[in-house]
Amino acid sequence: VQTCALPICDGSPTVIAQLADGEVGVCLSQGDSQSGALFMSDYMPQGTKWISIPLSEADEHHYQVKFDAMVVGGKTASNNLLAIVDSGTSFLLFPNSIINQFDQLGVPDVEIDCSNVDDMPTLQFTHSAGTVEIPPAAYIGRLSGSLSKEMAESGVFAWVLDKARTQKRKAMAAKGGGNASATAPTGADEQELGDASIGDWMAGGCAPLIGASDMVEVAILGMPLYRSNAEIGRASCRERV
Repeated sequence: VQTCALPICDGSPTVIAQLADGEVGVCLSQGDSQSGALFMSDYMPQGTKWISIPLSEADEHHYQVKFDAMVVGGKTASNNLLAIVDSGTSFLLFPNSIINQFDQLGVPDVEIDCSNVDDMPTLQFTHSAGTVEIPPAAYIGRLSGSLSKEMAESGVFAWVLDKARTQKRKAMAAKGGGNASATAPTGADEQELGDASIGDWMAGGCAPLIGASDMVEVAILGMPLYRSNAEIGRASCRERV
């Protein structure tokens, strides 16, 4: 097998092609106190539990994995889910059809003050080789100002912005002594509830690092799948895709 996506490639087999079993594992860390790791072939750190799930080559640009199902809080959100595993992003990205299931399954909204993170469901991706679990603390983040601005401008986080907009509308109604259910934005409120203002309001608060788009046909599972942190049970170093 001779494949290379880089222009400097001279036609030699890639590193993965030269491995005995073609297996690679990634463990990324949070913060500066921990270091990440790249595991190749059959090398496995002592005490590490791996779930080895085979990837299939979708085209010349990426590999994908086919999960039997995506389960949210014990309820199936999608069957036969195709996913691209991407350690180069901090987000999860799903087709809108899956995101729409969140409300139907009764998934609560993430409170901007982070008060209900522990109440959010674990995301499970089932496969015959095992189940990969992403706990709430791995897919919910406290947003920096630059990150909340990026989410407000990207276009794929509309559903996150809408959830935050509902919370801000309720806060505005409570502050003004009004009824939150009857607070359609008018006049000056329109600007305060716009995407840019919502992005500013979200800064420092919590939100799911999950995007949605009709342009996405498969799930893109970003860095939360690999995160290693004592507070979330070192999910990445126990599970391998």
